[in-house]
Amino acid sequence: MLRSGLFDSEITGYDEEGMPIFDRAESSDFFALFFASLISSGVLGDTSDRFQVLAQEGLKLQILPGIGFVRGRFAWDDEVSVIELDPAPSTYSRIDRIVLRANYIDRQCEIVKKTGTADASPVAPVLIRPEPGNSGDYYELSLATIKLKSNQTVISNADITDTRINSDECGFVHSLIERVSTETLFAQYLAWYEDVTKQAESDLEQWFVRFTDWFEPTKAEFEEAIRQANDKADLAHQATVRLNAFITSMEEQIAAGYFNGPQGAQGIQGPKGDKGDKGDRGDSGITVPVSGIFTLSGDEDGNMWAYYTDGGTPPSFECDTETGDIYFNTPEN
Repeated sequence: MLRSGLFDSEITGYDEEGMPIFDRAESSDFFALFFASLISSGVLGDTSDRFQVLAQEGLKLQILPGIGFVRGRFAWDDEVSVIELDPAPSTYSRIDRIVLRANYIDRQCEIVKKTGTADASPVAPVLIRPEPGNSGDYYELSLATIKLKSNQTVISNADITDTRINSDECGFVHSLIERVSTETLFAQYLAWYEDVTKQAESDLEQWFVRFTDWFEPTKAEFEEAIRQANDKADLAHQATVRLNAFITSMEEQIAAGYFNGPQGAQGIQGPKGDKGDKGDRGDSGITVPVSGIFTLSGDEDGNMWAYYTDGGTPPSFECDTETGDIYFNTPEN
């Protein structure tokens, strides 16, 4: 029987409850068939983020507002919705799926999660797609798949594969008069993405190996240079301490008269000379000690001098070149 529409219906009578009976009444299926024959199922692609699935926090996902058609059924959400996935498996991995579903039982479109099965080679849950002419209970479009590793507690956007562009699983709404399949484009996109990801991982691994090869010997050389510098600093500090101790000791011994020998015998006093005219008193010079005695003096250049009487025996000193210590050799007699 040929069905056509949409035309106005006329009332042909009333039922037992007093409701009008129309001669051309049609169900929602006829109206959905009308749209499905003109536009494809999918997400409206006027903006790139219609019904986009993104990570939120923990195992929660957020689905952005969007517009879509599922076999002629209209779906529209102007608010962000949130879905939380089931806990990750303790072993292996799992792939879950977020779908836009036409629920014919509850007479509504909805966004739901489909939890996959943990496996060494996991696959996403199968989409419910009844054959044409059989509406079934549901019809599903895949918005995204999410891969969960064992014991994973936080989802990142890197774990999410956007399947809206795949015309086999969802696709963007377009006119069926000029249908353009994106299956090939999506396959190329996935191949490119996998190649780029593998190359990036390989480059990162090679860089880390080169960095480690350079860093380990450089670290050892740097630590050895620091050790040698610390050793030299310790030696310089020890030498400074010994020099300061020697200077302090010499000053104390000189002040105590340690280097002054016993007074010699008094000689015969000569006749007193003429006093003569008294001149101006000059600056004090170096005092020359009596016979057998010497004195020490330092000049502005850092030199130390020993002064003794003319014709006397010079005092004997020895210097330790390693420690910087100076020793006075006392005469045997």
